Amino acid sequence: MDERKTLLDLMNENITEPDNEQIIELPLSKVKPNPYQPRKEFDKDALNDLASSIKVHGVIQPIIVKENAGEYIIIAGERRYRASLLAKKETIPAIVRSYEKSKMIELALIENLQRQELSAYEEANAYALMIRELGYNQTDVAKHVGKSRSYVTNMLGILNLPKEVLSMLQLGKISFGHARALSKLSDEKRIIELAHIIIMKSLSVRQIEELVKNEDKKVAHHARKSDKQIISKSIGKDNLKIKIAISKDKISIKAKSHDELQEIVKWLLEVK
Repeated sequence: MDERKTLLDLMNENITEPDNEQIIELPLSKVKPNPYQPRKEFDKDALNDLASSIKVHGVIQPIIVKENAGEYIIIAGERRYRASLLAKKETIPAIVRSYEKSKMIELALIENLQRQELSAYEEANAYALMIRELGYNQTDVAKHVGKSRSYVTNMLGILNLPKEVLSMLQLGKISFGHARALSKLSDEKRIIELAHIIIMKSLSVRQIEELVKNEDKKVAHHARKSDKQIISKSIGKDNLKIKIAISKDKISIKAKSHDELQEIVKWLLEVK
């Protein structure tokens, strides 16, 4: 890992403007949203309130932008930009800075993390964007956003959920805690079923975690039963009396008799 500043280190340096930087009025027609903006949903009522304030007081804090082919890409301040459009303003105060793509992504994330405005789904997508666009691994992301690696891993895990369940999360029908618990399962159909159960029965995160644990036990039991049937049929004995225990790095087989154990060993040696 190089010694670049983390997002938290950059907050005051990049979101607030130094006294010696020039503030200019930019035509709103030349200002464009950041394509790496992690936040996809903006509260309409909050934007209208901000627009009303801007009509009276103007934009108090300048937005931060990067010049690009005659236009200006927003680095920080998209809410102020959107509210200014609603207020039918023609210009907006801004500070122009030069940033590489990596800094654009990081600072767009900073502003939202600082204000705690990202949903769990948006935050997870922002971390995925850092991995995809910046070549970070999960440890890099954790360091740059000031979170633990396990936190980042859990956030990214929810992106593997079925689209229907992710939609429930985005709409606030289930919480991040619910989504995190469901992400431990691999059966897509069952994940969707449990998500609907969460909503219908207003299950708590603890309740769904218990349900997921029971699901894991059922899967493990079914796997042991299936393995027993495979071995029994393979050596020509449908009623083989054996016990199979499967752990992380070991499989234990107990047979009822020495002859049956010999049959199993013979079969295992022949398996390719």
